[in-house]
Amino acid sequence: MATKDVAVRNSSLLNAFNDFPVFSDWFEDFLPDRIRLLNGGMHPIKVEEFVKDGDIVVRAELPGIDPDRDINVHVGDGYLTISGQREESHKDAKLSEFYYGTFTRTIALPAGVDEKSVKADYKDGILEVHVKKPAAADLSTRVKIERK
Repeated sequence: MATKDVAVRNSSLLNAFNDFPVFSDWFEDFLPDRIRLLNGGMHPIKVEEFVKDGDIVVRAELPGIDPDRDINVHVGDGYLTISGQREESHKDAKLSEFYYGTFTRTIALPAGVDEKSVKADYKDGILEVHVKKPAAADLSTRVKIERK
């Protein structure tokens, strides 16, 4: 199975006007499986982001997955990417609504994060990734206006 990257969504931590979920997320649970398959058959990863004790925390729901074997967490170029796969394990099932296959979720990180400080742990089906939040800095530059 091929892995297809999902669209990168700016973190709500970066944009004060990004307090609302992506519109398509509102309808995700109502989409029939056929439509999901047209979207590359990707395995959705539900995440939540928040700041706690000076860390940016990203939590992802990944139940029933072996974190040592099936989950990869990569940080680089200002992005956090969670990827992996869930292998099909049922035999002769008459009905299965479980998602199997590869999945990827990429989240933009604020400028200046220390990519070497990232830590991840997995407990009770939840992957939790901690990234040290960069110190607040004024990244704007005043532009001099010249008179002509």
